[in-house]
Amino acid sequence: MIRIKGLNGLRAICAIYVLFSHVEQELVFVYGGQMNVFTASAFAVTVFFTISGFLITHQLLFEKQIAGVIRIRDFYLRRCLRILPLYFLYIFLALVVVVLYSKEFNFKYLVYFILPLANIPFILQIQIPLLSHLWSIGVEEQFYLFWPWMISGVNKIGFFVFGFILAFLCVKVFIWISEYSWNNKFLYAMHITRFDCIAIGCLGALLFQKKGRRIGALFLSPFIQLVTYSAVLVLVFGKFHVADVIDHEVVAVLSVVIIFCIHYYKRSFINLKSRWIDYLGSISYGLYMYHPLTIFLIFELVRKFFHSRVIAIDILVYLIVTGVTIGIAGLSYKYFERQFLLKKALK
Repeated sequence: MIRIKGLNGLRAICAIYVLFSHVEQELVFVYGGQMNVFTASAFAVTVFFTISGFLITHQLLFEKQIAGVIRIRDFYLRRCLRILPLYFLYIFLALVVVVLYSKEFNFKYLVYFILPLANIPFILQIQIPLLSHLWSIGVEEQFYLFWPWMISGVNKIGFFVFGFILAFLCVKVFIWISEYSWNNKFLYAMHITRFDCIAIGCLGALLFQKKGRRIGALFLSPFIQLVTYSAVLVLVFGKFHVADVIDHEVVAVLSVVIIFCIHYYKRSFINLKSRWIDYLGSISYGLYMYHPLTIFLIFELVRKFFHSRVIAIDILVYLIVTGVTIGIAGLSYKYFERQFLLKKALK
């Protein structure tokens, strides 16, 4: 199977961006004011979704090409070994902290997190201490409940994926035009779920397998890279906007273009293939999972010693939260997650 160069680096950037965004949110919550930087964390999650769809589809297509069949049981076993051990460990740790700090929590909502439905409380806008970010894990797991079956059973999978994306988007646009509001709960659920964004990543993997180098030669010129990364800069600074109803889909397409750019071009404007950023990408799942707990515990100390917000305190908090989270994620990867990854590799 072709290793997608730079993919770990892209995941690392997204994970760190989400971490920074949530630190900024907590600073605003504690000291007041408004968010001025790192306001596009929702788009960073969309990039995560697109990468996931791309990578999983790439792996499934390779398995189908080599073995002639997709072993769906093995797929789910590998998925469980990668996702669930850390997922449930984090929930346990978060609940311990919630109890120790006497945070208000209705334990009946735990059923959503035990089942692959962690996005439901988020869609219903139910506040869950330290667990709300797990909504994205729920979205992915729901998508993969049916996706390997589609790859395995549908002959013209490219047409199917394109049709799925188009149908999903058309329903969103139709409801949006009808109401011009996110108040429609079904529309909001589609906006949060973003199956079409994951599917855009899947479609990217299909193109990569069949016409990767041709697409690289035709479209991924230095000019295309310049335009793409300029769009990324606009995205990073929270100024990206096309239309509310399709913004995330545009970001998903942009993400696929970036994947092609960083894979095929050694002189890409952004180097995402260095050893340290590749390592951060390897532990990005841990970075994403642990960071709310790290932020909460560190801010419990910060609010006791600092009663007003200044730039020096902001920088210190960012550095401490980032360093501690990387440390915890690294230890978790080495001493906990890796034990399951070794078993995953045998499947």
